Parts: sequence; structure tokens; C-alpha cells
Amino acid sequence: MNFERKPHAVKIPETVVSGSFRKHMEKIGEAIENFEKAGIKVLSPTTKEILDPNEEFVLLATDDPSTPPPQARNEFHARDTQG
Repeated sequence: MNFERKPHAVKIPETVVSGSFRKHMEKIGEAIENFEKAGIKVLSPTTKEILDPNEEFVLLATDDPSTPPPQARNEFHARDTQG
């Protein structure tokens, strides 16, 4: 018998960081960095750069600025629940 060895697929852990970006962006950024250092892929947010810190709803540099805030929030939560 000839058994062919196949490499085992190793799934990289993934997470989404959620919270009040307005109130806690510094801590969220630290959490993202800590997850990445631990080898965990952060699906969202992929940046902590805020486009306009004076706006009520925080849009990040990776967000589409033409997307209305409620839709952007819904898209974020949709990514959060995928899996």
C-alpha cells in the first residue's frame, strides 16, 4: 500500500473588533495590534485611522465615505456575524 501524505490545512484564527470607536479608538487600536501579534487575523477594522473625528458616526480610512453611516454600521455588523 502506498499512502500519500497530504499537508494538514491550518486555519488562521480570525476576529472582528467591535466597540465605540468614538470613545475607545486608542484601546481598539491596541487590541488590533495585540491580536495581530498573537497571529490572529483581524477582519475588521483593518485600520484605526479616523477620516473625520468631528463627525457623529466614525468612518475609518478603509470605509467608503459615500456610504451613509447607518448603512456603514450595518455592513460592519454583517461582517461581524459572517462565519
